[in-house]
Amino acid sequence: MRKLLVLLLVLGLVIGCVGVVSAAMTISGSASPKVNETITYSVSPVDNATGYVWSISPSLSPTTDPTGTSISYKFTEAKTYTLSVKAMNGTELNNGSKMINVTQVSPPVASFTASSQEGGAPLTVTFTSTSTNAASLIWDFGVSGASKPTTTSATYTYDTPGTYTVKLTAKNSADVGNETTKTITVTQVPVTTIDVSPKTGVAPLNVTFKSTATNSPTSYRWEFGDGRTATTLNTNHTYTEPGTYNVSFTATNENGTSVARTDQITVTGNTSAYKVAIDATPVKGVAPLTVKFKLNTTIPVDEIKGEGSSNKGYEWDFGYDGDADGTNEYSYDREPKDQTYSEDGTYTVKVTVTTKLGKPYSAEIKITVSDLLAAFDASATSGPAPLEVKFTDKSSGPTSWKWSIYKTDDGSRTLQKELTNQNITYTFDREGKYEVELAAKKGSKSVTTYKEIVVSAKATTAPTTKATTKATTAPTTAATTMEVRAAALSADDSPVPNPMDIIEEFIRLLKVMLVPDNYTLAP
Repeated sequence: MRKLLVLLLVLGLVIGCVGVVSAAMTISGSASPKVNETITYSVSPVDNATGYVWSISPSLSPTTDPTGTSISYKFTEAKTYTLSVKAMNGTELNNGSKMINVTQVSPPVASFTASSQEGGAPLTVTFTSTSTNAASLIWDFGVSGASKPTTTSATYTYDTPGTYTVKLTAKNSADVGNETTKTITVTQVPVTTIDVSPKTGVAPLNVTFKSTATNSPTSYRWEFGDGRTATTLNTNHTYTEPGTYNVSFTATNENGTSVARTDQITVTGNTSAYKVAIDATPVKGVAPLTVKFKLNTTIPVDEIKGEGSSNKGYEWDFGYDGDADGTNEYSYDREPKDQTYSEDGTYTVKVTVTTKLGKPYSAEIKITVSDLLAAFDASATSGPAPLEVKFTDKSSGPTSWKWSIYKTDDGSRTLQKELTNQNITYTFDREGKYEVELAAKKGSKSVTTYKEIVVSAKATTAPTTKATTKATTAPTTAATTMEVRAAALSADDSPVPNPMDIIEEFIRLLKVMLVPDNYTLAP
């Protein structure tokens, strides 16, 4: 028993002096790299270590300093390696190892497609790689001094006729390369220019088309964008309808057809007749006032820019801050949503319509929102005297009303009558011009509005036909005749007599008295 205790004591002293043996170091990094790949391996720092010793078997020179916690190797052969590391501080503190199996990389196979291998100059060709096992690509377009892109797809334009060899080199991660080529044949087709004038205008728009073409062209073709064509070098064409037309011109020789030259024609309607207006219902009212807006314009829809904030063919400014962000509320639709005005005030609503040519046309309207508005309807605004008119109050918010009727013939306003009912009926007995004013009142606040009433003269009856032959029997006495005539002339509902009629009647009666032999007088 005593011996066992001694052994345990000795073992404890040994462990206390030497310490507990640490677990083996773990090496991080790929265990299965490819040939020609460079891999970095590393370990976590060990306490009290002053350096690290790396080794690899079979022997391989590192590409970095092998004294730190990491090291890099480029594997050039397909082999199995054992990588080891020791943490040192005079003596070895810890160690670790890792098996590395390097495998061969599959060889690359270079291949590509070309959008065209033959055509007239300038010929634009797009090349697209279909290579396999390729880590990198290099294009050679067969033109001295041309760039050599390394992208999967590349485009090149051949401006000069000739035969060109295009080469694609594909390499794998082991830097093993493979090449493939294609031949591009560029012929000399016509080279063209065009001049189009004018490019914008009002329908019907006559446009002159001029062109040039080199390299012995044998035919020409204009396409005007409206379904019509022409086959001459120069031509004219008239566009009868508004719209945007894409124009194209090509020339052809024995080698092929030239690159199409294009332009654009914009034809508008009669812009002098273009008008913009706003229809709003209602334009006055008490808050909250909901107003429906409608655009009224003569501009054709196909001549206006598209809708939406990016196009801004239509732009409505409703004159108020709808989002409490300090800016006015806007809409970019042809027909905007109804707008609600929640506070008293006068709001200026504006709409701007912009054509495809960029020309704006605008209109404004004012919306009045108040807790007191004056308005009324009249059953008639004109007619002959006596004219009876019924006035109906349409005001918003009043608690009392004051109607004032003025006569305005001589340019002044002469008060005829004042009434305080909500609705009134008034008869205009004499011809002339009148203003009917309504003051709508609420407390100390008062707002007014008025309408003009035009009253014409009373309707007249047809005049009595004058006798054309002398009487053969005793006439009514002169006194009686004069009395009847005077009564007719002085009736309240008769027009003012013509002075010449009075004179003529006087002469007739005078003859009766002075020339009695023309009549049979009573005894």
